[in-house]
Amino acid sequence: MVLYPSEQWLHEYCRALNESDDFEAFGFSEDVLLVVTDLRLDEFTIGDLSGDALDGVPTDVRERLSDMTLAEAVDSLDGSVRSSLPESVGQLVDQADRYVENGTIFVYIELDRGSCFGPALVDDPAALEYGAVFRAPAKTWQSIVAGRPAAAAVASGDLEIFGNRLLLVKHLAELQLLCDIAAEDVDSEFLFPTYDRSLCQFVLDESLRKPIHVQKELTREAALALRSITPF
Repeated sequence: MVLYPSEQWLHEYCRALNESDDFEAFGFSEDVLLVVTDLRLDEFTIGDLSGDALDGVPTDVRERLSDMTLAEAVDSLDGSVRSSLPESVGQLVDQADRYVENGTIFVYIELDRGSCFGPALVDDPAALEYGAVFRAPAKTWQSIVAGRPAAAAVASGDLEIFGNRLLLVKHLAELQLLCDIAAEDVDSEFLFPTYDRSLCQFVLDESLRKPIHVQKELTREAALALRSITPF
């Protein structure tokens, strides 16, 4: 299992995209920016990591770390201390320190003809060029990675799409496929607690699940048809 969200998870996600026949068939060529807001580092402690995360750490140090929130770890653990921690813990603290700004992180994904190149956490999205922006709170993204239809999150207003409005249907199909692969093909361990869906959210999610699948298949077939008549 791979911890979500983390750079390690992004690398595994990129591998899953590149191994997906569906993703290759769609042939998306567009750089996208995922914006994750309301990332509450003060709601997660080092002790919440999986059971073997602190293996090899002296008992007294383990006890202090177990009750330390990720926000406190970022503020109080310097580089020398982080380097002495188990690799997964040190990397998590480093990534939170470097990339989380005011509870927000940015993920840049380069897509070219159905292939994924180097998804990365970025600290200066203004320096990059991208065709679409998908923005949602951390708990919404986590629910999508856990299997909630991305289009349902858009319909409820939990997830926003920014880009060319004329390409909204394309962006929605692209987003849905990207999220389906994350949910189905990456074995994820979630950093933050999962949240129960409200009855209204459950009804919306399930009512849209089948139409979303149909729309995705239609978009896939259209992409394959277009590629069959395009020489490049």
